[in-house]
Amino acid sequence: MENLNSQSLKKGTKITLFTVGEAMAITCKTESTIHGHNEKGYYGKIKGKRKKVYLINDPQNLLFVGWELPIKADTETNQFIGNARLNLLGNSKEEVKKYVLENAVNLTETIKRMINFVEVTEGYQDNIYTPLF
Repeated sequence: MENLNSQSLKKGTKITLFTVGEAMAITCKTESTIHGHNEKGYYGKIKGKRKKVYLINDPQNLLFVGWELPIKADTETNQFIGNARLNLLGNSKEEVKKYVLENAVNLTETIKRMINFVEVTEGYQDNIYTPLF
């Protein structure tokens, strides 16, 4: 969110942030509400929590305005992988790509290279991961 200025996200804005977790390198999805901005960056509350937190200020995070998006992280399924990439899934690869291109607040070439589309498989087969861009 480094390339966002203080006017980009106003107090009360609901956001969804996709990040790569530090411990297991898995895709993490956080829904938050912006409460303000200072020299450290944006801060707010995570959906369902009371404590204020600083939102991770990393240029490799993918940010959307709103909650309940039509795309999900692979960690929201029963199979996921820790590959240090942003693993997203939806109805089809084309729909996910279109949604990301039209709605991501901070989409850069670096972030584009990090995004995988996940094709969820049934049974005990592994999910299929392919680059989105």
